[in-house]
Amino acid sequence: MIEIKFLGRGGLGVVMASEILARACSEEGLYLQSFSIFGGERRGATVAAFIPVDHQKIYLKCDIDRPDHLVIFDTAVITGKEIREQVQA
Repeated sequence: MIEIKFLGRGGLGVVMASEILARACSEEGLYLQSFSIFGGERRGATVAAFIPVDHQKIYLKCDIDRPDHLVIFDTAVITGKEIREQVQA
């Protein structure tokens, strides 16, 4: 399974970019899930989108803590946690 995480701020296209990638993977016949997390204020707030992709059905539904790929739209949203998880991977 390939796990992809998008990070950015509301209004930058984080959710839209993840949806475009999800649609492309779906059209290639892959199984995936696509979900986002953002606050009620949305514009300017931190946004995270997750896409696990596999050749088999995906049953696990949870946030991705250690993604294979990290797509960053705004470096200001990166925390020490994000960096530690990537270094340990």
